[in-house]
Amino acid sequence: MKDFGTDCVPQGQCGCTHNGRYHLAWESFWEGENCQRLCRCDGSSHSVQCSHSACAPGEFCGTRKGVYGCHKRTNGICWASGLPHYTTFDGKRYNSQGTCKYVFAELCEASKSLPFFRVEVKNGNLPHVPVAVTSELDVYGERIAIAGGQYGQVQVRAFHSSAQK
Repeated sequence: MKDFGTDCVPQGQCGCTHNGRYHLAWESFWEGENCQRLCRCDGSSHSVQCSHSACAPGEFCGTRKGVYGCHKRTNGICWASGLPHYTTFDGKRYNSQGTCKYVFAELCEASKSLPFFRVEVKNGNLPHVPVAVTSELDVYGERIAIAGGQYGQVQVRAFHSSAQK
């Protein structure tokens, strides 16, 4: 018997070693920068066969919970709060005290399943407060101004650029 770190099995049930990694018998796995190949460990011959493939519509190629491959797209949530605290779609947290305009979220690659979007955040100063606060959001070309001193309220004003008129 051989022990490959997961289970002890008779040698006839051993899997495959491919590119320095061990795969269980009959296990399927993805290869390539953009999941271009779907591979499978043949439990009979202990060899790996790969074929050209791609992720299905509604899936993305990447690593989720430590597993590289095609995964279903799920709704993501990101948020801005407080004296600018930002949390990204993948749960990372950032603080930004600069009084600049930042790209908060946007679609990075052309996609058939998602329309292009971009959300920008502008930080500003409040009188007598030594830190920056979120003062504006631009969503789909609409500017949302956050009025100071009106906690729990957001004032939406239509600001249109001359290109949009």
